Amino acid sequence: MKGIAAMVLAVLLGVSASAWAQTGFVNVQKLILESKEGKKATQLIQEERQKKEKEVLAKKAELDALKEAIAKASAEKKDITALVKDYAEKEKELKRQAEDADLDLKMRDKELTDALLKKAGPALAKIAKDKKLDLVITNPAVVGYVAPEADITDAVVKELDKSAK
Repeated sequence: MKGIAAMVLAVLLGVSASAWAQTGFVNVQKLILESKEGKKATQLIQEERQKKEKEVLAKKAELDALKEAIAKASAEKKDITALVKDYAEKEKELKRQAEDADLDLKMRDKELTDALLKKAGPALAKIAKDKKLDLVITNPAVVGYVAPEADITDAVVKELDKSAK
């Protein structure tokens, strides 16, 4: 039924049925995971993530030590007002630091993905031209189904890796 609807739509739009076969698809996630450039970008993100995690864990350890100091001071019937205030401030800092780290990593991931797609552009264009494709889709959100012959990801990865040498 969907095939008939697509053909009717193609006729109404003045597009021949063979034009639909001139569309390719590149799986960006696969491009990132399998290409040399994508693996480099993934490694960079992992290193940055580990660094940020260490910073957050150090801050958490500081907070845990302060929590123990509060418990000890409380058990000894000492004034804990300043310690509690310091704890609340450090807890806010930790939360803010964790949120900032997450946002920074997401932005960095997007930057590296955009840079990879820019580097992949010539390889993608070459493969599309070689296969006589009129359109290549890279956004998986707009694709409901991709026939295996329309997926040019492996060819783009190979071409990109050739140029990365």
